[in-house]
Amino acid sequence: MRKITFYFDFLSPYAYLARYKLMEIAAKHNCEIVYRPIDLKRAKVESGNDGPSTLMIANKLAFANKDFERWAKIYGVPFRSIGGPVGGRDLNVGALYAIKKNCAEEYLDRVYLHCWGMGGKADDAEFLSGLMSKMGWDEADFNAFVASDEAEAEYERTFQLAAADHVFGVPAFVVDDELWWGNDRLFMVDEYLSAHH
Repeated sequence: MRKITFYFDFLSPYAYLARYKLMEIAAKHNCEIVYRPIDLKRAKVESGNDGPSTLMIANKLAFANKDFERWAKIYGVPFRSIGGPVGGRDLNVGALYAIKKNCAEEYLDRVYLHCWGMGGKADDAEFLSGLMSKMGWDEADFNAFVASDEAEAEYERTFQLAAADHVFGVPAFVVDDELWWGNDRLFMVDEYLSAHH
């Protein structure tokens, strides 16, 4: 089975939106999605892409919020911007826990829906506790993993894989040795898979 590597950070609403279309493309071409959470801010800085964030540019933020809504309508998914950053290290590292348990799809579904579908805060203790219950996970075990040296090493490894793939932002997609960046480039991923099956 062919693989599409998906680099994401829960911080990114475009990664939330892209994932829905990516799942459709993966199913169409019988591909497996390889999920790799990374620190978006670090990826930007270390690649020299360290300009001001969208949140700091009023006109760009106003446009982006409209753009998110337009893409959500195209994809038929809910979208609610909370007007500020969500996500962060613990949710990203939690994805590594989900990957180890072969539950990545469900974990991303639940976290993304809460954060960008419903506009919920990522550090909401009630959400996190409820998430553990819905996933059928032991909360203490999850928290221990997220805080562990093992998790930190794995998170660093995914970052180094991203660096090797020349990732400078998310969402990013890699098939074979080809890299695409951005929700609006997904049609190119689709075309590439059609041409190189």
